Amino acid sequence: MDIARQILLNALVSGGVLSLVAIGFAYIFQVTKVFHLAHAAIYVLGGFLFWWVSGLAGHWYFGVVAALLVVAVAAWLLEKAVYLPGGTAGLRAGSIACGHGAGMKF
Repeated sequence: MDIARQILLNALVSGGVLSLVAIGFAYIFQVTKVFHLAHAAIYVLGGFLFWWVSGLAGHWYFGVVAALLVVAVAAWLLEKAVYLPGGTAGLRAGSIACGHGAGMKF
Protein backbone atom coordinates (compact mmCIF):
# COMPACT_ATOMS: atom_id res chain seq x y z
CA MET A 1 0.00 0.00 0.00
CA ASP A 2 2.91 2.37 0.63
CA ILE A 3 4.12 1.98 -2.95
CA ALA A 4 0.68 2.89 -4.29
CA ARG A 5 0.64 6.06 -2.18
CA GLN A 6 4.12 6.99 -3.36
CA ILE A 7 3.15 6.46 -7.00
CA LEU A 8 0.04 8.58 -6.51
CA LEU A 9 2.04 11.34 -4.83
CA ASN A 10 4.68 11.25 -7.58
CA ALA A 11 1.96 11.47 -10.23
CA LEU A 12 0.32 14.44 -8.52
CA VAL A 13 3.61 16.31 -8.14
CA SER A 14 4.65 15.59 -11.74
CA GLY A 15 1.24 16.67 -12.99
CA GLY A 16 1.42 19.85 -10.93
CA VAL A 17 4.84 20.74 -12.30
CA LEU A 18 3.76 20.05 -15.88
CA SER A 19 0.61 22.12 -15.42
CA LEU A 20 2.67 25.06 -14.11
CA VAL A 21 4.94 24.86 -17.14
CA ALA A 22 1.90 24.70 -19.44
CA ILE A 23 0.35 27.72 -17.72
CA GLY A 24 3.64 29.54 -18.19
CA PHE A 25 3.68 28.70 -21.90
CA ALA A 26 0.09 29.87 -22.29
CA TYR A 27 0.76 33.09 -20.39
CA ILE A 28 3.88 33.94 -22.41
CA PHE A 29 2.11 33.16 -25.69
CA GLN A 30 -0.91 35.31 -24.80
CA VAL A 31 1.26 38.27 -23.87
CA THR A 32 3.88 38.15 -26.65
CA LYS A 33 2.05 36.18 -29.37
CA VAL A 34 5.31 34.23 -29.76
CA PHE A 35 5.69 30.59 -28.78
CA HIS A 36 9.25 30.06 -27.69
CA LEU A 37 11.15 27.40 -25.79
CA ALA A 38 13.29 29.77 -23.76
CA HIS A 39 10.69 29.48 -21.01
CA ALA A 40 11.49 25.79 -20.66
CA ALA A 41 15.24 26.44 -20.88
CA ILE A 42 15.08 28.94 -18.02
CA TYR A 43 12.95 26.51 -16.01
CA VAL A 44 15.47 23.69 -16.50
CA LEU A 45 18.36 26.03 -15.67
CA GLY A 46 16.71 26.94 -12.37
CA GLY A 47 16.03 23.32 -11.45
CA PHE A 48 19.56 22.22 -12.25
CA LEU A 49 21.14 25.10 -10.34
CA PHE A 50 18.95 24.37 -7.33
CA TRP A 51 20.01 20.72 -7.34
CA TRP A 52 23.71 21.49 -7.90
CA VAL A 53 24.09 24.32 -5.37
CA SER A 54 22.03 22.48 -2.74
CA GLY A 55 24.38 19.52 -3.07
CA LEU A 56 27.48 21.68 -2.81
CA ALA A 57 26.27 23.88 0.04
CA GLY A 58 24.51 21.14 1.98
CA HIS A 59 21.27 23.07 2.49
CA TRP A 60 18.36 23.66 0.12
CA TYR A 61 18.07 27.34 1.05
CA PHE A 62 21.32 28.21 -0.73
CA GLY A 63 20.10 26.35 -3.81
CA VAL A 64 16.90 28.40 -3.91
CA VAL A 65 18.74 31.71 -3.56
CA ALA A 66 21.36 30.84 -6.19
CA ALA A 67 18.77 29.52 -8.65
CA LEU A 68 16.60 32.62 -8.28
CA LEU A 69 19.52 34.98 -8.82
CA VAL A 70 21.00 33.17 -11.81
CA VAL A 71 17.63 32.59 -13.49
CA ALA A 72 16.67 36.24 -13.03
CA VAL A 73 19.92 37.40 -14.64
CA ALA A 74 19.63 34.84 -17.46
CA ALA A 75 16.03 35.87 -18.23
CA TRP A 76 16.98 39.55 -18.17
CA LEU A 77 19.92 38.96 -20.53
CA LEU A 78 17.72 36.89 -22.86
CA GLU A 79 15.16 39.66 -23.00
CA LYS A 80 17.77 42.34 -23.70
CA ALA A 81 19.69 40.29 -26.28
CA VAL A 82 16.87 38.56 -28.16
CA TYR A 83 13.49 40.16 -27.63
CA LEU A 84 14.07 43.91 -27.31
CA PRO A 85 16.42 44.55 -30.28
CA GLY A 86 13.98 43.16 -32.84
CA GLY A 87 10.85 44.64 -31.35
CA THR A 88 7.60 42.71 -31.38
CA ALA A 89 7.28 43.01 -35.17
CA GLY A 90 10.69 41.46 -35.73
CA LEU A 91 10.10 38.39 -33.62
CA ARG A 92 9.03 35.23 -35.37
CA ALA A 93 7.97 32.12 -33.50
CA GLY A 94 9.98 29.74 -35.66
CA SER A 95 13.30 31.52 -35.29
CA ILE A 96 13.05 31.84 -31.53
CA ALA A 97 11.77 28.31 -30.96
CA CYS A 98 14.39 26.76 -33.22
CA GLY A 99 17.22 28.87 -31.86
CA HIS A 100 16.57 28.14 -28.22
CA GLY A 101 15.59 24.55 -28.89
CA ALA A 102 18.89 23.92 -30.70
CA GLY A 103 20.76 25.57 -27.85
CA MET A 104 19.14 23.25 -25.33
CA LYS A 105 19.81 20.16 -27.41
CA PHE A 106 23.50 20.80 -27.92
